Amino acid sequence: MCRTEKEVIDMFHELYKKDTLDLISAEKIIHMPIWECEGEKYSEFESFFLMKIGETPGITVNELQKMWGRTQGAASQRLIIFEERGLVYKQKSEKDRRYTEVCLTEKGRKVYETIAELKWQHSKDAVDVMLEHGYSLEDIYKGIEMYQVLAEYGDDCKHRVWKV
Repeated sequence: MCRTEKEVIDMFHELYKKDTLDLISAEKIIHMPIWECEGEKYSEFESFFLMKIGETPGITVNELQKMWGRTQGAASQRLIIFEERGLVYKQKSEKDRRYTEVCLTEKGRKVYETIAELKWQHSKDAVDVMLEHGYSLEDIYKGIEMYQVLAEYGDDCKHRVWKV
């Protein structure tokens, strides 16, 4: 099957939409500012949360905490920083008052949209580089599929104990 360039770029871009920070493995990369929007810089870590909040209206603090894999207190602390920067606000869930939902402010929505566009452009640039190195769109697509299989395998392995 012959894929279009847009299909391959979109699939590559989906790697940014992982529900965990597995794709961001190096601690120093997590906090390094790499996305710039409206004169402010955002780390991959910060953009991960903004993307999740923007893609999931009404996401709860608990859900964000689970995606991050840290304590609820650590997630709440990060959200306080986002609130201070004017990116998000919190509100009690209308469905269940025990939960707190996180929403983007107008500024947060602009940053989300800009970072989403920058990440899509980054995905396009990555595909372009691979095409320049002689890979076909089908090769790239297959490579991304293989990466996804390995990522799922890695998720399965997290709960295994390896013994010699």
